Amino acid sequence: MSEQKFNNISIPIDNIELFPSFRTSLKSRIFKVDDLLRRVNEKAYEPVMLAIGPYHHGKENLIMMKEHKSRYLQELLNRRNEPSGEIFLRKLRAKLKTLEERVRRCYAEDIKPNQDELVEMMLLDGCFIIELFRKFNMKELVIEDDPIFKMDRMIYILQRDLLLFENQLPFFILVELFDMTKLPDDEMDIVHMALSFISLPYSCLRTDLSSDNVDHLLDLVHQSLTPPLDMVSYENDPYYLRYKGQFIGCTIKLQREGVLFEKAGDNVSLFNIRFEDGVMKIPPLMVDVQTECLFRNLIAHEQYHQNLHEKYVTDYATLMDCLVDTEKDAEQLCNYKVLENRLASDEAMSDMFNKLCSSVTINPKSFCYSGIFKKVNDYCTSPSGKRAWRSYKGELWYHLRNPMTLLNLQISIMTLLFAVIQIIVPLCIKK
Repeated sequence: MSEQKFNNISIPIDNIELFPSFRTSLKSRIFKVDDLLRRVNEKAYEPVMLAIGPYHHGKENLIMMKEHKSRYLQELLNRRNEPSGEIFLRKLRAKLKTLEERVRRCYAEDIKPNQDELVEMMLLDGCFIIELFRKFNMKELVIEDDPIFKMDRMIYILQRDLLLFENQLPFFILVELFDMTKLPDDEMDIVHMALSFISLPYSCLRTDLSSDNVDHLLDLVHQSLTPPLDMVSYENDPYYLRYKGQFIGCTIKLQREGVLFEKAGDNVSLFNIRFEDGVMKIPPLMVDVQTECLFRNLIAHEQYHQNLHEKYVTDYATLMDCLVDTEKDAEQLCNYKVLENRLASDEAMSDMFNKLCSSVTINPKSFCYSGIFKKVNDYCTSPSGKRAWRSYKGELWYHLRNPMTLLNLQISIMTLLFAVIQIIVPLCIKK
């Protein structure tokens, strides 16, 4: 990603005007994605099967899940063996009514449902999520003909839909309903049940999280992905990016400048990227059809969350956009085992990284990798003698990474050896 390209897709934070939703309520935690972010890939923010909360409630293509929500609520009541299911339901509704104003403040947009409608929606949505988590973690609770657990595809889609920025319930609703419907066999709390269901394919995830500090499920995932600063080596140089505005070249360009790439250890945070002695060490990332959706919604969460100083996912996506400019860059990082591509092609992966940060605000004052950018650029602009030698090594290494080039080199060497032997042997015989 060149400097010009970055300028085209970012919005300078010092000049940005606050979105209307921010002016409505600085305490809001659940927003609708603005048009600038949404228009790049609208489908990434839209639920496929499951509507949670008021923003997508009542959409025709999502009506089917209402039957499953009602069924899960009934199964929950049946399992509790309450003398009267209706009395217990009234207790749940009464508790939710006391939380109504708090719930409304969590949403930046005006919520149209009246009190009874909002309570019913929170009850169905919240109990469905809790039952889903319990069944996933306690297989004995799954009834034989449950269609959700009959098809892996449904679980996969529900995992996706539950992590959409607009498709969230306040986490305190889930905590209250979980505690009120707690089973004697519930060995896990709501936080660990949720993380077990989401099943993120990344290393070094945080599990020491308290439900008291979680806004919603997407926020829980974001917190689990971002370990404490003392566990991560961020080489932040706040003045470098702000005043010099220099980003780094793509993988192919850096290789030709002598920069080498290595896959970092498996038990390392996704964001813990280092540059030492001309080697950039990057934790592995598996890219599949859900990666873009997850990253886009995590980035939206960071863009709207006023109390997040470090925007880990945004900054990581920016760095990867720099490194992966074309499909050849994607191919090289796959060769290094830094990326594992499960998309249709290397071009599809490079296109994903190139668009992730479109219309995204990057804060140069707190950009996590500005120190790494400075080190890389200093390395690539070092004295000409060293640079020429590294460039030669980089070119050689770049070409030798290609299996066909290596094979051709081996054939050429063998051909040369045979030619030499054919010349030397007759001379030795004559003697």
